[in-house]
Amino acid sequence: MNIGNEGAGSGGQDLLKVVEKRGLAVFVKKTLIGGVKFVDKSLSDMLWFKLDHTYFGLKRDLYICFVYISPSNSSYTLRTGMDKEIFEKLETDISNFNSVDEVVIMGDLNAHIESKEIDFICVELNDHLEDFLPPNYIADNV
Repeated sequence: MNIGNEGAGSGGQDLLKVVEKRGLAVFVKKTLIGGVKFVDKSLSDMLWFKLDHTYFGLKRDLYICFVYISPSNSSYTLRTGMDKEIFEKLETDISNFNSVDEVVIMGDLNAHIESKEIDFICVELNDHLEDFLPPNYIADNV
């Protein structure tokens, strides 16, 4: 899929704001708007779009969900119980859309783990990692 980058950095003149809900906003390049369909905004923290497979040259339509899941201990979550509603709707939507098409979930999922164990690679230059890293991998410098 080639969406091009002409006009990038042009101050947004080639972008069209499709929808905005609470803290979520989605901008689509004007030249691509013909292949993008707004599907669902029934929850304020979740937006669904469909990319048309024929317009973008894909094998199947692509459903994209932009979602914000507030932290489980936030006053908003505790007051509204929105996290349960979002996860239930997300599960239902994924099942419906994924039965015939592709699905991508993106956004701020506030995905944290509670663990005393580290959840990342401490020393990236260990010899035993060479089998797993691509040959052109460049280790981070901290």
